Amino acid sequence: MEKIRLRENEKFVGIEYYGTSERGIGGIIKHKFKDFIVKEITRERKILEIREDRPEIVFLPTGKYTTFNVTKVKRDTLEVLNIIAHELGIPSEHISYSGLKDHRAITVQQMSVKGDVIEKLKKIKKKNIFIRDLRSTKHPVKVGDNWGNHFSIIIRNIEDYRKLNRNIEPINQFLNKYGFPNYYGLQRFGIYRPNSHLIGKYILQKKYKEAIEEFLMRIYSIEETKNIGGRKEISEIIERMNSFDEIPRKFEFEKSIVDYLAKNGEDYFGCLSSLSKNILNLVISAYQSYLFNKALSMRIQLGYPRFKPVRGDLIGILEDEMAHLTKIKYLYNGNLKKPLKRALKIDRAAIISPIIGYDSELNPSHLMSKIYLKILKDEEILRDIFNLPEFSALNFPGTYRPISIKPRGLKIVKIDDDDLFPGKKKIRLDFDLRKGSYATMLLREFIKHP
Repeated sequence: MEKIRLRENEKFVGIEYYGTSERGIGGIIKHKFKDFIVKEITRERKILEIREDRPEIVFLPTGKYTTFNVTKVKRDTLEVLNIIAHELGIPSEHISYSGLKDHRAITVQQMSVKGDVIEKLKKIKKKNIFIRDLRSTKHPVKVGDNWGNHFSIIIRNIEDYRKLNRNIEPINQFLNKYGFPNYYGLQRFGIYRPNSHLIGKYILQKKYKEAIEEFLMRIYSIEETKNIGGRKEISEIIERMNSFDEIPRKFEFEKSIVDYLAKNGEDYFGCLSSLSKNILNLVISAYQSYLFNKALSMRIQLGYPRFKPVRGDLIGILEDEMAHLTKIKYLYNGNLKKPLKRALKIDRAAIISPIIGYDSELNPSHLMSKIYLKILKDEEILRDIFNLPEFSALNFPGTYRPISIKPRGLKIVKIDDDDLFPGKKKIRLDFDLRKGSYATMLLREFIKHP
């Protein structure tokens, strides 16, 4: 039943198609947090290690920031950030990081704090949070600083059948050669409550009450039973406007919302304004991500290729092989010049699509722009809705994203008997993905839930 609901949730956030046609192998991911290991790759292509430390820790005179690695086990990035901020006695916004990491996993990532807080960080002892490799740096870690992430993942509970190897290898070869649809994965929206894009849309439409209700009370079919009970409690407390202490401890952001409303009445705008910039950025950019997913799905539905440009496609040039987009773009008019053809062949260029913002150019002669105009009409919104003078700290001008992504070094490390599911198989995959792309979108090409 959970597989069916998972597929429903994917469609709910615009993920509608697979990139490969081969039969899937089935199986499950994240059965144990040790099955999903994510290590940040720095801009210099260095893979952060789980156990990494410096023999001597000195804050240099030239240093302005304390930068450190955080290894977290089965914890959310924003949750860890808030815990560290609390221990340091600073606002969470004073801690910078490069990207969000999976919750049900072992992950390693960099963070930074202004000033010398080495000794304070060394004293933090919290369950499943390990702070290592502390050093002083001239500059902080910023969102998007990392090149990407290295993944080591186990897919479990795979049916053992004669053609298993024969099914896996064609998918592996296809993904290495062509890549997969560069959808924003479910974790971008919430795996069990995939509604962050709806909250974002309500905020953009100035429907602040609806945004709060969606944030607090809507229940989704795949959400854990114990969480459903908590959401019902929240609904009752909202009605009574009683103390936020009655809400279960795990609902941290929900508590802050209820507390604000209990003190300030139905000031829904003020309530949203009181939330951290990180949360508001997350939900509004989730709506941008949803629109991108819908546009990519519509392109596939209309029968346009993902790996070969067609007339009206924009082609973006990459910094280096499989790296990030530059500002250089070409409109394909049916004639692919040799340098551009070679750039596509050696992964120095990619077909790109807008991520809609208030400054996005939507020219009807551009294929993906034409698709977007149809979607915006269906959604009953205009692109300048992303201009938010009410939330001056937020800025959503729009950008571009490749419609397909290739992994680097994708390999099947091992196929073995599954120690947790007798009679079944497990496989381990290792690969790198550049920032902003989702390992779960690669893994679904292997699994292919119906």
